[in-house]
Amino acid sequence: MSRFVVKILLLLNVIFCFSQNNNAEYLYNKIEDSNKAQFQYYLKKYEDSIQKNPEDLESQIQRCLFLEKYIENQDNSDSSKQENLRKLAQFQNQIYSQFRNHPKTILYQLNHLSPAKHKQILENAEYLIKTNKGNWTNNQKSIVYEHLANLYLEKNNKLAIKYAENAAQFNPKKDYSFIIARAHYKMGNKNTATEVLTNSLDKNHHISELSKKANLLFEIGKVDLASNTYKRVLKEDSTYVLNKHVAKLFEQNHEYKLARKFLVKDTVGNWNKIAHLQELLNFDIKYSDPETTIETYRRLQQLNPKDDFFGIKRLDIFFKDPTSTWKWSEVLHVLIFIGFIACLLLIPFLWILPIIGLEVVLKNRNIKIIRKTPFDWSIRFFWYVSFCYLLATSLVVFVFEYQDFIAIYLKVGEVESYTEQAISTLAQAHEMIFFVFLMFITTLFTLNKKRLEYYYNSDFSIYNMVLYGFIFVIFNSLLLKGLDYIFHVEEVVNISYFSAAKEEVAAVLKEYGFPVAFLLVAIIVPIYEETIFRGIILGSVEKHIGFRLANIFQACLFGLVHGSLQLFIFYFIFGFILGIVAKKGQSLLANIVFHGINNMVVLYSLTNF
Repeated sequence: MSRFVVKILLLLNVIFCFSQNNNAEYLYNKIEDSNKAQFQYYLKKYEDSIQKNPEDLESQIQRCLFLEKYIENQDNSDSSKQENLRKLAQFQNQIYSQFRNHPKTILYQLNHLSPAKHKQILENAEYLIKTNKGNWTNNQKSIVYEHLANLYLEKNNKLAIKYAENAAQFNPKKDYSFIIARAHYKMGNKNTATEVLTNSLDKNHHISELSKKANLLFEIGKVDLASNTYKRVLKEDSTYVLNKHVAKLFEQNHEYKLARKFLVKDTVGNWNKIAHLQELLNFDIKYSDPETTIETYRRLQQLNPKDDFFGIKRLDIFFKDPTSTWKWSEVLHVLIFIGFIACLLLIPFLWILPIIGLEVVLKNRNIKIIRKTPFDWSIRFFWYVSFCYLLATSLVVFVFEYQDFIAIYLKVGEVESYTEQAISTLAQAHEMIFFVFLMFITTLFTLNKKRLEYYYNSDFSIYNMVLYGFIFVIFNSLLLKGLDYIFHVEEVVNISYFSAAKEEVAAVLKEYGFPVAFLLVAIIVPIYEETIFRGIILGSVEKHIGFRLANIFQACLFGLVHGSLQLFIFYFIFGFILGIVAKKGQSLLANIVFHGINNMVVLYSLTNF
């Protein structure tokens, strides 16, 4: 009897609830423990209400929202879930067809359809608003224009600003300054972006909006303003603060203890703990005392010993404090690094020994080995530059990309794309300068007084070198166009792709200007590349297998080290032609001029790209 009474009371409660309020959220919260009977009753009440009034769009939308909420909390093992999903799709399609251009339908679609469809929906909504079709409220118009502003942000920033201003016109109480400021910032108008943000900071904000503004001010580089804004956010709710951003802010202000405090906060929880400890360790290596640094290092090692697989971080700590104690596991990491360098010493034999073997075959067949260049470098110099190239490439990774390398290949932490470091043009510029410097020093150690003649004597006149150099550039451009036409090489879009390190060159241009970029790209790089490929490799290898095979061999290597399979044919032909130039000129001077003119054109194209 008591159970019957309870059921009657529940039923009366359900009837009363629906009669008072058909809001989806309200009704769903009335369901006890996802009770199916209550759910089915409410769904039936929606259907009855809609049958009585088929033009009641609000009830149809609330029915969909109610069903969505129930499905969201429904167990995947529940057999009725698929049926509910089918019903939801049916109800949604009914709304889309019956009330296609109704403002409420459009706003519902924006919240429930994939972003790929938003552009079409928003363009239709904008047309309806402009032609006064549909009873659009000012609030609904502002929502559409806000969506349009976010849609075009970073794609067409002028348009994004226009739409944000339209949104503000229809909803003056809401603050759209973040969108406008971000658009100005992306257009390069940092001062305007700062002014927009500054003028809006005194308005009443939701804490999340204020936090976004603090992050943008930090990104723009307005450290003091960002700091004050972060302090306001911290007073109200510290959960909206990105600890990493605040730490960077205090780091720039040389307040290292405060910066570390915020980095430590991220390491307290278990979420993404290794990545946060990696950031803390990188900070400690730069600024903290040795004891604190080694403590953080060992915490990270306890979580995952593979984090510092090659012992690079431990060596950083050693250079910070040579007297610090070592654990055997830490010594093992450094031994792995030493073993890796030892492997680099052996790897060049993979391509040197086949050359020696081919020489034996040619001699056994009485094939005469003919030299056509005057270069006297021996095969041991080929081994030396090969090892140095591998070492320089490895050092670039260890110095600039070690954390990403660990994340990608050893699955420790996360790839940061190195938000503040690897993406920054300054880091890219340093990476290129570091590598070019190492390779140039490598080249200098191969020279003596006699070999210096290769750089100022030539069978070509200066006039011919310059003339043929520009013809060479034109040929390269036509070659790229031809390869693009035949193989559809998507990467080839303009002459700036003559450079395999386009981003790095652009970074040097941005950070240090044209003179430094010209020195690196048009002078130093041609000198060491021509010395290594057309001098040392071609000269040493042709002693063993003759000029023709040696030229093909060095051209293949030249194509491979530029790291683009799409452009391998281009770089192979580039290297092969310069091998012939070295033979004709009996020196490296013409090669360096040809290569330098080519790279100079690349540099010029990058400044105007």
